[in-house]
Amino acid sequence: MKLPVGTIRGKKVLAYYNPVTGKPAWRNETGKPRHKYQTYKDGKKPKDMTPEELREYKAWLQREHLKGPEAKERHRARQKRYYDKTREERIRKSREWQRAHPVERRLAYNRWRRKAYRENPEKFRESGRKWRSKNPDKFAASMKRWNENNRPVVARIASDRRARMRGAMPESADIDVMNVLYEARDRITQCTGIIHHVDHIVPISRGGLHHQANMRVIPASVNHRKWAKSDEEFSALGIGVGASAYSLSPVPQG
Repeated sequence: MKLPVGTIRGKKVLAYYNPVTGKPAWRNETGKPRHKYQTYKDGKKPKDMTPEELREYKAWLQREHLKGPEAKERHRARQKRYYDKTREERIRKSREWQRAHPVERRLAYNRWRRKAYRENPEKFRESGRKWRSKNPDKFAASMKRWNENNRPVVARIASDRRARMRGAMPESADIDVMNVLYEARDRITQCTGIIHHVDHIVPISRGGLHHQANMRVIPASVNHRKWAKSDEEFSALGIGVGASAYSLSPVPQG
């Protein structure tokens, strides 16, 4: 079907088919729509649209405006000018909303953290490690506050760990020998001024035994970074436990 050619206000216009409505619509000689509402929903304005139509219209309008690299650059420049112009006002409104909705703010922040962790967990962990290494005092204070505000969770975690340790303790485990390691931990901490922990070489969560041969004393900072990794995985990060560990005997197999 041949599309009509006509004039509007003395300008030559060409008709084209709107891909949304499937009906002819007019363009001027430059190829731009005669009116921004002319090419969508028979010229219906946003204030007259239903919510569903408004969402469709906005999506369509964005596609039309972002055709070609030059249009995208212009769009980015407009967005930047708008954000720069309204920055102070947006910050003020955001702070007012956060003060008025503390619960919703916390829930939104938690949702963002979970989403960011799912998308890139290693980047998230690395960022946390850098912050903790630069702010050890703030990290210790925040952990203390968290433990005080989440006592049931802390108790459950400790209970789960004790249960795992009981199930992972073989008959050959010697409580007196293990106590020596804890005493050594206290002495090393007192002599060096650096907090030390008793660490399971093969993590219990990965099948390790709660046995004196699978235990050693290492600095708390190393233990926090090692977490539930094996020594091979920890060394692959370029860190490793090194000569800072104190243990009694080789790790038992099986």
